[in-house]
Amino acid sequence: MRGGMTAGMGLWMLAWGLFALVVLGLAVLGVAALVRHLSSPATPGTDTGRQPNQAPGPRPPGRAAP
Repeated sequence: MRGGMTAGMGLWMLAWGLFALVVLGLAVLGVAALVRHLSSPATPGTDTGRQPNQAPGPRPPGRAAP
């Protein structure tokens, strides 16, 4: 192989660079998923969501019941 040791070093640097890009991409996707999960509204099964058997809130004046 031409270049001897320096050619091998270049290949290793390329491999580590690609590996670093993959890790960085996974980190960005993980942070985006975490932000999306934390910013989504609560599901009905949690304490903060309205339970199906609870009465709805008060109606604005002038609105008839359905």
